[in-house]
Amino acid sequence: MKLKIAYEYKLLILLFIFILGFRLYFVFQTNHFNNDEAYFHLRSINHILSEKTLFTYDNLSYGGRLVLYPPLFHILMGLLSFGSIFLLKLIPEVLISLTVFIVYFITKDMVGNSYTALFASLLSGFYPILFSETLNNLSVYTLVIPLILIMLYSLLNLEKKFYLWCFVVSSFLLPLIHPSAFIFIFTVFIYLFLLLGGALNPTKLKKEAIIFSFLLILLLEFAVYKKAFLQYGFDIMWQNIPSNILSDSFRKLAPLDLLIGVGFLPLVFGSFGIYLGIVKHKVKSAYMYAAFSIAVILLIVFRFLTISIGLMFLGFVLCIFSAYSLNLIYDYLNKLKFNYVKNIFTVLLLILFLSTSFIPSFLAARESNNIANSKIKEVNWININTPEDAVILGNIDEGNLINVIGKRKNVLDDNFLLAPDPIQRSEDMKTIYTTVSEAIAVNLIKKYRITLIYLSDETKDTYSIDNLKYAENSNCFTSFREGTYYVFKC
Repeated sequence: MKLKIAYEYKLLILLFIFILGFRLYFVFQTNHFNNDEAYFHLRSINHILSEKTLFTYDNLSYGGRLVLYPPLFHILMGLLSFGSIFLLKLIPEVLISLTVFIVYFITKDMVGNSYTALFASLLSGFYPILFSETLNNLSVYTLVIPLILIMLYSLLNLEKKFYLWCFVVSSFLLPLIHPSAFIFIFTVFIYLFLLLGGALNPTKLKKEAIIFSFLLILLLEFAVYKKAFLQYGFDIMWQNIPSNILSDSFRKLAPLDLLIGVGFLPLVFGSFGIYLGIVKHKVKSAYMYAAFSIAVILLIVFRFLTISIGLMFLGFVLCIFSAYSLNLIYDYLNKLKFNYVKNIFTVLLLILFLSTSFIPSFLAARESNNIANSKIKEVNWININTPEDAVILGNIDEGNLINVIGKRKNVLDDNFLLAPDPIQRSEDMKTIYTTVSEAIAVNLIKKYRITLIYLSDETKDTYSIDNLKYAENSNCFTSFREGTYYVFKC
């Protein structure tokens, strides 16, 4: 018997292939990853494969320190890829592209229309911040995002045994993959509050599932982060991040951030869809996804989430609610009985998608590869031209690259939990790059036993400098490659 696939499912599969192909086109233009954090994941995965143990101590980061990170993402990537760079590039892109299926089924259940659900899936595959944060980055969020969406969808469909088990398994997996599990906890509290405010009562099964998930996630989070909880207490929420970095990465959310990161269509139609679904029509399933968006916004406001990561989460919800708005618009246009009006609106919608979603996503994808190629060449020079016991100073976003590509010890990187005094190190790093006093710089360089200072274009932009002033006429420094590297000799 020949299996028949519904027309909308064929379109959905084609959409998945298109999004995956689009992402892979940029991913395989380079042999490297696009950001520094990817190399922390790569180092952890390679350690698990080579040593057959979890990566709990890093002899290169901060000159040697304990590592605290949920292990499941690294274990899964290791088992699935066998350490192959090709597969480590491919698998995350497949995972994040699969979200089009999840968004489709979530949206189809909410609005009941296959074609607006397909458009929501299309939007969810193309918004700029998603490419900036996940494209070719070996990003843990390529697994976290689908898993959270599955948890939210499953919680609304617990009456079916399949979704009940999906919810139970996801509740177990998520805290072992990433601390983003706390977003789900926050979401269910807001969800219950919204339901009660809307005079809607959750079922007994749903209440029991929420309690189970809440307790399980808390237990597993504590098990993973017990040392950090004991050391930092409630301040663990800020991950021991230096205050200057906290103020930059966790700054106040501005409307322009939403427009640039998520795009015009999801922002406008998604926001309107949330209002319609919750305030006007009180759609029960809409409460869950609205609760998630509120949770993300509050976590950004209170600086528990960076703007970039928060917008990446928020983008999916806005894409889902965009379909709700569009569905109502098309229902109204159908009542007018003038097909040309509906056709004009559809053409306008596609033009807006191309200009405000697809093209900005294309530009974000292209720019990310440009960054990687130049950076990798510079850091590889360190591996070739410095002794194995060298200690390299780079900015915080270059620490893991120095470890993995440069194969040398760094002074600091962005893995702050349990790191030795990252706040003081961050201040000292800034002083070394910006001071005009050779005596002050040399004192700090000796303090951290620095062999070479790496002055990248990003570091120059960060501190508004062109070179190290104190090193220009000093006998203690030799500069190479037009002031990109400064070797300390005293």
